[in-house]
Amino acid sequence: MKALSNFILNSKNVAKSTYFWNMVAAMSNSFQSMLLMLVITRSGNVKEASFIAIGFSIANLMMTIGKFGMRNYQVTDINEKNTFSEYLYSRNITITAMIVSSVGYIIYSIFWKDYASSKAVVVTLICVYKIIESYEDVLHSRLQQVGRLDIASKIWSIRNCMFILLFFVLYVGTNNLSFTVMLDVAVSFVLFVILNMIPKKYYEKSEVNRKKVLSLLGGCVPIFVAAFLLMYISNAPKYIIDAAIDDEEQTIFNILFLTIYVVTLLSNFVFNPVLNKLAIMRAAHEDQKLIRSINRLIMMVIGIVTFGCGFAQLIGRKILGLIYGISLDDYSTELLLMLVSGGFLAIINLLYMVVIMLRKQKIFLIVFSIASLVLFVLGGRILERYLLKGLCLFYGGILAMIVLILYIVSVYYIVNGKEIVDD
Repeated sequence: MKALSNFILNSKNVAKSTYFWNMVAAMSNSFQSMLLMLVITRSGNVKEASFIAIGFSIANLMMTIGKFGMRNYQVTDINEKNTFSEYLYSRNITITAMIVSSVGYIIYSIFWKDYASSKAVVVTLICVYKIIESYEDVLHSRLQQVGRLDIASKIWSIRNCMFILLFFVLYVGTNNLSFTVMLDVAVSFVLFVILNMIPKKYYEKSEVNRKKVLSLLGGCVPIFVAAFLLMYISNAPKYIIDAAIDDEEQTIFNILFLTIYVVTLLSNFVFNPVLNKLAIMRAAHEDQKLIRSINRLIMMVIGIVTFGCGFAQLIGRKILGLIYGISLDDYSTELLLMLVSGGFLAIINLLYMVVIMLRKQKIFLIVFSIASLVLFVLGGRILERYLLKGLCLFYGGILAMIVLILYIVSVYYIVNGKEIVDD
């Protein structure tokens, strides 16, 4: 236990350790559903692979309720307007809402979407897994706030990697998806308790001001709504096809959709460690330097997407098909469109953090609400008439418009805003 504590708490170079372990954590988190689907499809059960895909999509949507869009708010609260105890207290409230919402959605899916019992069990268990992550997030936000993202990244890396490895062993050994996920979630909870006790000295408790908690929750409502809508937008094609095509066809689309996770994974590896630096630039009114930094990050995403598209055309599609044991030769265009959409989504995530830093989060309510409504109303019709290719193109177009609007808003408020003022 002492060796584990030393490993987690001590870093010879905090900056380098942060980059490395944040990369490991981001990769293990983004590749999680991809790797679980891999072991299932290679075992010959294509249908159950879709349970994992839609389970993580729904659980991530529910997790936005648990997190309530508070991480970026907490991390950029460099003057500690709210105490850690107030963030923790508010998280207890939002996680309760997450639990209620998850139960409600599962009941709805069973009776109105005709979920099979096995599918409902898997989706429920993955929601439980994300409930654990939602609580852990407020602890790790505190670590990032005080400059120890390296500790948070190590803990998250261990939990994610253990979840994946244990899933491999259990599923191959039992070929029982429900049992595998149930035991895996239980072990993950035990690790959550043990690992997060190690840096407890950073979790200083203080008296909670309930009025400030209510003010904090109220201030985060626009961020939460935006995060919820952004999560819906991010996974909209999955929700659209969940009600339109069978489980085996969904698996093929979900394999194509995984390329979005690869792009956002690589992008988040670059974004997360520099969020504090962007906040410091803003606080110091280094406007032009901040804009140049944002532009450089966007160019990095464009470079990642360009390389990804070239790789996909040459051998990527074949490799992906061989890995999952499913031919993707007829989905070349859809794969490229998903990669480009992944680039747009990564840039949206960056600008999302920037707009929150500027405390102009109410703009999300307008932009994301319109985009979500358009996807919800027209997505099914596009899929029915133009099939997957049309849906992918439509989806990419919506994301491109969001990028354009958020970039204009960000630059405008960086140049014209004299100080950070909460909306």
